[in-house]
Amino acid sequence: PPPTLFGARTRPSAMRLLALSCSLTPFIAGSARSAFVPSSETRRSRPRPRPRPRSRRRVVSGGPLFGGYNQDITMGHYWNRENSLPEDYSGKIVKEARILCLSDPDDVNNAPLYGGELPGSSRVLAIGHTVDQFDPDVLKASEPNVIFVSHPQSRDLLERLLESFPSIEWIHARSAGIDFITSEGLSKAEGVILTNAKGCFSSTLAEYGMMACSYFAKDLPRLLKNKKSKEWDRYDVSELRGATMGIIGYGDIGRATAKLADAYGMKVVALRR
Repeated sequence: PPPTLFGARTRPSAMRLLALSCSLTPFIAGSARSAFVPSSETRRSRPRPRPRPRSRRRVVSGGPLFGGYNQDITMGHYWNRENSLPEDYSGKIVKEARILCLSDPDDVNNAPLYGGELPGSSRVLAIGHTVDQFDPDVLKASEPNVIFVSHPQSRDLLERLLESFPSIEWIHARSAGIDFITSEGLSKAEGVILTNAKGCFSSTLAEYGMMACSYFAKDLPRLLKNKKSKEWDRYDVSELRGATMGIIGYGDIGRATAKLADAYGMKVVALRR
């Protein structure tokens, strides 16, 4: 399709003329600045240089704990590793987060949460994955309102925490999937927001998907067998370039995979809802 300029479609020939006029404008304006002062009508008709591409972001209203935050609308209306930056949030904090970490205290991946600087007066109240690590008598006075979940065996304990602390407003799972914490008790929790880490692992899974393609295209099992037997026979391999990748479920992972497949020179056919 023809390129888009300032919201209007422009023919390629017109684009070339516009690019030429834009490149000459500084030279002409510089040589005639002292002799000619353009009127407002002339300034409006003068072609402007094409703006630098910018990431399409918008500020949306935040949840009950934080203010607004920037979302990348190019990758599914949420923070995303492909296009977003760690500092992509804005807006004032309207409530502090008092966090119970349902996770392994020795999990190094949670170190920024355990010991890092949190926004505002937010703080971690307790860390653990067993009942005795969360004493209701001690914690109730602090009124915890957030539960961060990363431990794989969290379903039963999460239900107990919801019963013990009615002040909980938000549960966040570090993983994209939440099947390991879903339960009847969670479904009955009123006024509790449940979020997940959708978009955080798409790049890694996309690389895994391309690895799987190469696994079969290059017959990696045969290479490993040859290595073990120390026999290096020649054989034909398939080429990913020019092949067609079919993606069922064109969500965040699917789009990240398609991006890599395109770099390989593959044709991508995707199905989405």
